[in-house]
Amino acid sequence: MENNTKKCPFCGEEIMSVAKKCKHCGEWIDKEETSKTKECPICGETIPESATKCEHCGENLDSEFCKNDDISEKIKSCGESDK
Repeated sequence: MENNTKKCPFCGEEIMSVAKKCKHCGEWIDKEETSKTKECPICGETIPESATKCEHCGENLDSEFCKNDDISEKIKSCGESDK
């Protein structure tokens, strides 16, 4: 059987490969919008510019703690605050 799912580029949850909108986070899956990318400040992977959660490391990018400008502090501590 073929893999009929993919990860949502915004929240990282599993969705149908033909989905137009994520059933988990409610974001519209728009190919044009998902082509704009940024680097995750925690793991360094490429993610959609409007992502609120990294699909690779799972970090919530909206948390105030993760908006701290000191990247070394983020790498050591971010994620621990949410546990």
